Amino acid sequence: MNILTKLTLFISLITLTSFCKTEVSKDVYICGENGAKRYHYSKNCQGLSNCKKGKFKVSLSDAKSKGLTLCGWED
Repeated sequence: MNILTKLTLFISLITLTSFCKTEVSKDVYICGENGAKRYHYSKNCQGLSNCKKGKFKVSLSDAKSKGLTLCGWED
């Protein structure tokens, strides 16, 4: 493997790693501080229209770690 190929692979790996970190740090919205089942990319999502417990911004990684799944309206 020549030096140009190695350099290209290295840069690609760094770019991919940076992209993944950006996705994980994205904020999402949930209904209520506890008991939510879904997360939403938009605070104006139709799936949050009946939320009576308040809309809360959390990180995507926190939402996923709590077992929340993406709202069906945003699928």
